[in-house]
Amino acid sequence: MIEVEGDGIAFSVDMVKELVSLTKGQEVIVSLTKSKPEFTERDFCARGYVFHERNVNGRFVTLISLFGLLVKVNSSEGLLQKGVFAMLDHVYLCIKVK
Repeated sequence: MIEVEGDGIAFSVDMVKELVSLTKGQEVIVSLTKSKPEFTERDFCARGYVFHERNVNGRFVTLISLFGLLVKVNSSEGLLQKGVFAMLDHVYLCIKVK
């Protein structure tokens, strides 16, 4: 499980170790965009879609499927609620090591 927190938002990705090699406390840059980002072979980038959002105790959990990998985005304002994404939008998740 990869967990990343910062600026009022938290990401968790149920990830196979062979796909991304990170150590606890390592600094990363996470981007979640509609357009394909620039990346290198050291980065993990995948395309998927937004398929669910719910309010849990005053925080929003947005679910994204990366065709088998599940990404949970926990935020004070939901990504769908805020209009950042729409249901079933295709998105790119990229995790880059600093």
